[in-house]
Amino acid sequence: MITMNKLVLFCGLLLSSGVIAEEAKPPSNSQSSLADSVTYDSSLTYFYQHASEINDSSEHGLKFDLKLDINLHKLGMLDHAKLTLHGEANGGHSINGRGGILMPVNMAMAYPGESGSDRSDLSSIYLTQGLSKNSALLLGKINMFEHAIRRGSGGAGLDYYMNTALVAAPTGFVPPTIFGGLYVKKTQDYSLTLGLYDSDDWVNRFDLENAFENGANVLVGWNKHVSFGGKRGTQGFKVAYSTADGVDLDELNLALLNGSPIAAKKESRQFIAYTFGQFLHQPQGEKSDEGFAVFGQIGVSDGNPSTLDRHIVIGVGGNNLTKSRPQDRWGIGYYRYSVSDPIVDALASLSIPTRNESALEVFYNFQITENINLTADVQYVKPVLKINDEIYIYGLRLKAAL
Repeated sequence: MITMNKLVLFCGLLLSSGVIAEEAKPPSNSQSSLADSVTYDSSLTYFYQHASEINDSSEHGLKFDLKLDINLHKLGMLDHAKLTLHGEANGGHSINGRGGILMPVNMAMAYPGESGSDRSDLSSIYLTQGLSKNSALLLGKINMFEHAIRRGSGGAGLDYYMNTALVAAPTGFVPPTIFGGLYVKKTQDYSLTLGLYDSDDWVNRFDLENAFENGANVLVGWNKHVSFGGKRGTQGFKVAYSTADGVDLDELNLALLNGSPIAAKKESRQFIAYTFGQFLHQPQGEKSDEGFAVFGQIGVSDGNPSTLDRHIVIGVGGNNLTKSRPQDRWGIGYYRYSVSDPIVDALASLSIPTRNESALEVFYNFQITENINLTADVQYVKPVLKINDEIYIYGLRLKAAL
């Protein structure tokens, strides 16, 4: 949990450079009040999911989400900068982790957590410093689901897909919440992301004194903006490298047989992925965000010490499927993930059969009013553990913007 003194300390660290710089300047008559400098997005979302194959499991969940952006430039504190705060709180439960399924089938309930103090978190507190008209630097604790946005996907499990793999494909190299920095540049021709952050996950964590104690991750993401048939698209790649040591998974089988921990370590981890997105329908033209698109990611890691090996994620979705309901959203997505071979072999030695996990998710989001929408969702999953051959998960999601 985040203690108040750490929160105050970090806010002070983020703002100190701007405050000191402004002390030497004459007072400005254009400074705005705090109320004029703050924008917010808040919502309350109800979830219901049912899976008859998992002991007839049914669960209800609730999520409150609040994001604040404080314009520091308007307050006369720091030019071209803003401070972002993002708080989340979960109530109830989900069927995540049941039936031998690897990927959380309700991402929004999986983070920050579903039990005790883990149910709530200040998942983002970071400074965005504009460097030019098309580039910025982000520093602090950053909820990466905020930035996993692509046409027909993203939405942090609240607006589009519910399954984690289709909201933001896990790689093992980008934790749900990071602590560090991101450099982002977007031009008409390309977009670039450079990241340097703690190798450990910062969900429900804010211990600055232990930052980077286990290593650091480096991320490079690049997307080329393309046009196909007069419709906008992207082609790109992601590369990640981690200095964090991991257990040597080749020793896992022996450790399980002997009942002893794994002492051997493997240094560093690597990951690479190809990403793409392409509008298939843009009724308002190439510059519009209206329509629907296909998206995907194909990735591979070293497989040891990384626990995830290879994956493919592909989907199609967006809005404007019918002229009569232009604000409704819809999507059809598929993923296939494999865990590393040493883990598969070790589980086989314990007579626990595994396979590549695959799933298909279909959703339709009905825009009931300007601030309320209802999503019907179906997931068909073949779990990584062969506890069940196949699982159908039926869900409803009701979101109200506050």
